Amino acid sequence: MICYDTMQLNVPKECVISYDKNKVEKWSYKHFKPSLFELKQDWKGLNEILIKFSAKILLDDYPKLINKDTIHQALYNINNLGVIELNIDKTINESSVSLCDVKKHCQGDLHTLKNNIIINMRDRINYNLKKPPRKDNLIFESNFETKSKQQRLTIYDKSKEIRLDKNKPFLNALQDRDAMLRYFEINNINVERNFKNVKQIKTGLNIKDTDLLTVLNANADPLKDMLEGTVKSINDIDFTNNENITGYDELNRLMIIEKLGGSMLAVEQHVKNNIDRKRKRDAELEKYYAVFEKWKKNEIAKIDLHKLVSFFVNV
Repeated sequence: MICYDTMQLNVPKECVISYDKNKVEKWSYKHFKPSLFELKQDWKGLNEILIKFSAKILLDDYPKLINKDTIHQALYNINNLGVIELNIDKTINESSVSLCDVKKHCQGDLHTLKNNIIINMRDRINYNLKKPPRKDNLIFESNFETKSKQQRLTIYDKSKEIRLDKNKPFLNALQDRDAMLRYFEINNINVERNFKNVKQIKTGLNIKDTDLLTVLNANADPLKDMLEGTVKSINDIDFTNNENITGYDELNRLMIIEKLGGSMLAVEQHVKNNIDRKRKRDAELEKYYAVFEKWKKNEIAKIDLHKLVSFFVNV
């Protein structure tokens, strides 16, 4: 079953039973603690309001994320905020989705998972790997210029992120914060794909419209789909390759890789800083990755990455 974290709904005003006029001024209201909740006028359709919220609105049920089984509870909890009261059934049946993040919580070693992606990328031309400074995130995104075709997937350590200061109000609002922390100690890896507009949602979820019920019942596997064309499957990886690093050029590249702490993201930046022409830069990167693959091949655990992120298999 497909699950979502952040979601933005286009809600017909007929779904609104009442709202607090002291809190909502000209259909504009926002707060981030203990969870994201934002309400504003949809200026493209004056008969609609936009309601944006995250799965943290589920409080102790946050690990379940937003899906067809929890959407009623999410809207019920929104009503309990005392800002707006929605006709829940009418909202579910008549709203549409204009933004959403597909998410899955996984178990595993984040460092090993990231190395698998870095080593086994099929397409280094149309996709980039980025690691934000001072963060343990790995951002995997396309280079497509057309916004509707852009793809972005983020992998990060949820067991660390949930303990950050920004999440303290959320944890303090729970009935059992320790249970939440224990859950993410086990399900420590977050994999998230962002859909920023209607066209991306339709394409990524393989659906004809973005009605809320259509989105919640989508049968697509967007995390797996994004990785399948760009990262080798476990069946395509040769774990028996024991080639040795030979020759001055390969040894020199290995020295640079080791000097940069074995981080291929740092190596990519090193190459970009020293080679201006894109074609020559891409060719040099391929040579670095060939050396890195020989160096690390036998140290990489066998992870079925596509199975790990899929919503439709038992992991």
